[in-house]
Amino acid sequence: MQNNAQGNTQQEQFIFADYKNQNSKLRRKFVYKIGIVGPSRIGKTTLISTILKDLEKWKKEFDFVVEPFKDSQGRSYTRTLIKECDEEIESQVKAYEYKSMGVTTEKPDFFDLTVKPFDSNRDKTKGELRVVFLDYPGGYLSEGGENYNDCMQWIEDSSVLLVPIDASVIMEINNQKNSDIKNTMSYLEIEIVKKKIIDWALYRRKRKDSALLLFVPLKDEKYFSDNGGKNDESDKLYQRFQQFYGSICEELKEIWCDEDEEKNNNKRLAFMKKKYPKFSIDYFPIDTIGTIEYSYHEGWREKKTDAGNIIPVFECHFKLREIFGEGYLERKVFGAEDIFNKICEHIIYKRQNNNVFAQALDNIRGINKLLDQGIKKMKEKREQQPNKRYKNILEGLISKEK
Repeated sequence: MQNNAQGNTQQEQFIFADYKNQNSKLRRKFVYKIGIVGPSRIGKTTLISTILKDLEKWKKEFDFVVEPFKDSQGRSYTRTLIKECDEEIESQVKAYEYKSMGVTTEKPDFFDLTVKPFDSNRDKTKGELRVVFLDYPGGYLSEGGENYNDCMQWIEDSSVLLVPIDASVIMEINNQKNSDIKNTMSYLEIEIVKKKIIDWALYRRKRKDSALLLFVPLKDEKYFSDNGGKNDESDKLYQRFQQFYGSICEELKEIWCDEDEEKNNNKRLAFMKKKYPKFSIDYFPIDTIGTIEYSYHEGWREKKTDAGNIIPVFECHFKLREIFGEGYLERKVFGAEDIFNKICEHIIYKRQNNNVFAQALDNIRGINKLLDQGIKKMKEKREQQPNKRYKNILEGLISKEK
């Protein structure tokens, strides 16, 4: 995707510079950072733009007005960015061929949103939460790039971390063949991703701050039967996920969990009537296209990166589903709303429990009540329409630094 150079440069300079200023207006507005960790070609940009595709439904369903942030002149770079991402994806779908390489990102980008509780009785919003997703070129993880340190600091500061996973690769390789496993680990940069997640987890514990980690398999339409697919290989996909990413969850358990500390936390919880920092690790496969599925692959081949490194590449090809006599099907996203639902629950939890002054002000202004109502509606919908793909891997209270 070709970035709007002028808008992108202005925004990235503003956001990065503003977050380094402890007294900035942006910090005082309770901005919640969302980080993402993944290599090139994994689908980071596609994931973010898909999550944010249908923002209008939030007012109707959950009493939240969610919209791209606008500057003082009413301009919204984020709205343009989402539109450009959607147009590129739709163009590939309409060409009846979805590229496994997805949408490309040349420089860091910000998907900047405002989340406003809506008071239906008064037909107006109260308060504002800023939620900002950072996207960046995947090559940064292994080779660095412009604003690399700022991007990595953003990830560390984020209370929510998204980890996109290429489901087609981990499913279509021979997982009993050592060379395939080795190439997959290299291609998906799993050890680098693991290190970033562990560093993030340690920083969360050091700051005594809550954490939400979301593993998100993509390009998985073939392996589910709940969105037009013919086969159900969901159990196999989860097994493959555990094979390649399960060790990360085990290490996080060691970092965050302490049975004695959790008991003490629960005692203090009851005594002080305050919720302590909590963590949740979740598994959220989604369909970013919905009407495509894996067709075939070309096997492993070598590719030279921009920095001159040679890496293994496993390029998959996808076909668009069609109904005989009716033609090809249109894009049908599945599961993205549930992820944003989970993110909103998390940031509202932080808003209500991590800042005493903000909580007191929210109570006075009636915002806390509206936030509670929104959370209640989210939980009710989740109970009425459960996402059977979703799995909670681990959750609990974050222990003290060891």
